[in-house]
This record gives sequence, C-alpha cells and structure tokens, in this order.
Amino acid sequence: MGFFAKIKNMFLSTITVSPKMTDEFIFAHTYKKTKYKVNKHIEVPVDWCAVFVCGERACDILETGSHILNFNTIPNTFNKNKMDKVGKNGKTKKKFSADIYFVNMKKFRNIEFITGRKFVIKTMQFGKVKGYVEGCLTMRMLDIETFFRLILMEVPYIKNGYAQRFVMGLVGETINTFMTVSKMDFGDMLVKHREFVQTLSEYVAPRLEECGIEISNLDITSIDLPKKTQLLVNDYITKYKESDVAMTEFDLLIPAQHDVVQQLDENIASSIENYSSDEVINQPSFEKENEDTGADDIVLRRRGASVDTVQVDNKYNVSKVDVGQAFSSTENQKKQCKYCDQMIPVESKFCPYCGFRQE
Repeated sequence: MGFFAKIKNMFLSTITVSPKMTDEFIFAHTYKKTKYKVNKHIEVPVDWCAVFVCGERACDILETGSHILNFNTIPNTFNKNKMDKVGKNGKTKKKFSADIYFVNMKKFRNIEFITGRKFVIKTMQFGKVKGYVEGCLTMRMLDIETFFRLILMEVPYIKNGYAQRFVMGLVGETINTFMTVSKMDFGDMLVKHREFVQTLSEYVAPRLEECGIEISNLDITSIDLPKKTQLLVNDYITKYKESDVAMTEFDLLIPAQHDVVQQLDENIASSIENYSSDEVINQPSFEKENEDTGADDIVLRRRGASVDTVQVDNKYNVSKVDVGQAFSSTENQKKQCKYCDQMIPVESKFCPYCGFRQE
C-alpha cells in the first residue's frame, strides 16, 4: 500500500473493502499500527470479516454489517490501547492504533498447489523415492483467531500473497508427513487413485482444521519424480494396467459373450409381458392355430435341432438362420478407445485397459 493510499484511508469517513479486492484472500486495509478516531464507521461486506490486530494478536472480529468503532464493538482493541484511562488533562484518548484486515470467508475453489519440499520415502518397488506432490483443492477460513495466531508468529503483519503461501505451506507439509507415515504402499498410491485421494483427504482435513483452515475437494493431479524413477514408475503402471487385478481396481464390467438362446427367450417373454397369466394359458397351441392351413408337413423345430431347412406347405423352403454366426460377426468387430486408443469390442461400455466409459 502506497503512502498516499494510507493518508487517504486515514481521512475516509467509512472503512471498507476496496471493490478491486473482492477476490483477495486477506485484504490489509492498514497495517503497522495506523491510528483511527473513536466512533469511526466501518462497513464489512457480505462474506467478509474485519479483524483488528493489536500487539501481534487478533483482538476483535466484526461480522458482516455496519459498525461504529467504540468500546461496544471492539472492546479488546480499546483495552489494549488503554482507552479507558484519563489523561493528565482530564480527557480520554480520541484515537486508537490497530491493524485492520478484511478476511474473505467465501470458499476458494480449484486452488493449485505443489509441496514446498520433496518427500522422501522407502518403497518396495523402486527403493528410495523423492518427489513433489501436485494437486488442487477447495478451502475457506474456518477459525480466524487460530489462523492469525499462527501466521503472526511468522510475520509482524500480513499480506495477501504471504497468507496464500502460508496456507499452501501447511498443506504441503501435511501431505509430506502423510507420505512418510502412511501405511499405504507407494505402488498403490500410483495405481489406486481414488483410494489414495480419499485416505490423504482423511489425513489432511482434520490437521488443517487445527490451523483454522477447512480443506475440501482435495485432489492429486501428479507426483513429480526424478527421471530415472519416473521411467520405473511408468513401466510399473503399464504392467499393472495389463494385469487382471487392474480390471477390478478400475471397477470395470467386462461384457460377457452373448447367450443367444437366453436373449431370444427374453425377447419372447417381453412380447407377452402385457398379458395376464390366464390369457397366456388360454392361448391356442401352435398345432391348433395351423390345423386348417392345409399344411401336409409341418416340422416343429426344437432348440438345437440339426435340420437345415423348414418345409412349409411343401412349396416354400425357408433357410434356417444361424443366429450364433450373426452375433459372432458383431462380437469380432473392434472399436478404438476414446482415451487410450486401444482396440476393444464394439459392445464394451468400459475400456478394459484404461477403465473410462465409452458412451
């Protein structure tokens, strides 16, 4: 904040957030113990809180609304400034000093982060592994006093950029600790993404709450490893995807071969599903329906019969349709996966290689 901006803020009738700062995490209205007049007005916008810091401690917090700065609204700040004492001239103080911060209480979504230092773990598959974890998360301020107490231990006053880096540092250190103490195998972290993220979230969330920050929708986008380790990891993931275990881990439903007879039976059943059981029973038999057709030779073919043709009225030869071959012709057709470019059966709803839905 420039010199002229400080002078302007001192003479403004109302203290409020600058319209240009609505997307800031923390907006420092003034810091370094600026003096304010008693009964000065302050306007706290919706989704914001105003924090008064004296002696490197958050003394008072004002919620959304219009307020007048006096003993009723910020008592701890006034006590810190000893505003109740009468001077030698018999008058009380007309000004008090404090640092005023506006804290944005909205949720900040899709914040990208990377751990500030490398994690170091020992693995069964790759030996000693060092790397960084990258991801994104959603966060909001949960406990202002706790957060300000922690951050003011590091710096005498707070700026927005440092506050964001401070939160990301807390997240990074917590994730690195998880990587070190977690009982989850590193190989499983690489191939079981959902389980890894869920376990990590359950570890990180309560520890950040102790720091006054609520973390939700935590996701890991990548793990940055040295080139040599990355080559080993790529080979490990490729072999895993080709294994039978991967099919269950990716929640794939491998389509089975069509049972033609069962499918035909289901089609027949669906055609009479609108009839009652009595109506179906009372339907005339096939022989009864065809007794007046004059057919000399009616061959009733049962399932599995080896007759090549069916003679009807001794005039027409109707070739038997090989339903099995008709289905096999479609089963042998292939299509290309939209995501991993592998060739898969046309009827597959999920890719057996990468696990993504095809429809």
